[in-house]
Amino acid sequence: MDAVAGVIGELLKSGFAGLVGGLFVSFLSRRHSIQQFWWEKKAEAYINILKALSDVVDYFSSAAAGATQEWLNELDEKSAGTHREVERAIQLGDFLISAEAHSALRQMEQDRRDCEDPKDSNDWNSYVAIELQVAKKCIGALRSAARKDLQQGLDWKSVWSSQL
Repeated sequence: MDAVAGVIGELLKSGFAGLVGGLFVSFLSRRHSIQQFWWEKKAEAYINILKALSDVVDYFSSAAAGATQEWLNELDEKSAGTHREVERAIQLGDFLISAEAHSALRQMEQDRRDCEDPKDSNDWNSYVAIELQVAKKCIGALRSAARKDLQQGLDWKSVWSSQL
C-alpha cells in the first residue's frame, strides 16, 4: 500500500512539474509570437516609408537630370502618392516606428515646407536640389533609426520585459 501511494505521489509530482513547465513554455512562446508579430509590422512600416522616400529621390533625380516632360508627369503622379505615404507615417506617429524615425520624417516635411515653391521663385533647379537633399538626408536618418529599432526587437531577453 505504501509503495502504491509512493508511486502515485511521484506521478502527481511529475505531472504537476510537467504542467507548470508546459504553462511556462506556453507563456514565453505566446509572448515571443506577439513580439515577432509587432516586429514584422514595424519592419513593414519602415520598408514602405523607405520605398516611398526612394521614389521621391528617383523623381527629383530624374528631374535634375532633365528627364522628358512625359516621364516627369508620370513621376509626378507617383511622387504625390509617395508624399501621401510619408504624411500617413507622420500621422501614425511613433505607434509603429520609433520616436527617432518619426522625428526624422517630421523634420523632412518641415524642411520641404521651408524651401520656396518653384512657381514663386522660378528657380526649378535649386528647388529640385533642395528636395533631393532633404529626401536623402531623411532616408539616412530613417535607416539608422530603423536599424536601431529593429535590432532591439527580437531576442529572448525582451520576452521577459513587460513591454510588447
